[in-house]
Amino acid sequence: MLVSAAMAQDNFPSRPCAWSSPSPGRRRGLTARTVGQKMGELLGQPVVVENKPGANGTLGCEAVAKAAADGYTMLETDRGALGVNPSLYKKLPYDSLRDFEYVGIVTSAPYVLVIDPKLRRSRSPSSRRSRSRSPARSTTAATASPAWRSSTSRR
Repeated sequence: MLVSAAMAQDNFPSRPCAWSSPSPGRRRGLTARTVGQKMGELLGQPVVVENKPGANGTLGCEAVAKAAADGYTMLETDRGALGVNPSLYKKLPYDSLRDFEYVGIVTSAPYVLVIDPKLRRSRSPSSRRSRSRSPARSTTAATASPAWRSSTSRR
């Protein structure tokens, strides 16, 4: 009985797949297009990249969470939309733990800490104390590696 049920199912994928990218034009948008093109070649079906920017990834996550749970809709995102947003917003249109299934890491990037080159010359303990007392005068930035998610709702 299991064999006949499996044989009755379509071979996956039997139609184009959608890859939702909440950050078009940035690294994730480039990754989605590059990996999506190769994935489409390997699967024998196109992988269509859909740009869904806005609200720190919330719009893209919502679209994928509401898509049919058939594996044809994927979301490439980082920890902001799935890990940080639930702690920032009382109500989200998706549940990070229930609405998505982790598939794998698509890319990784190192974290880099940089300083103003003029500060290089002032490495004395007193200048470090001064910077720690005035954090508003110091600026930091970071980048994060995205994770690839697929809609497989567990409702």
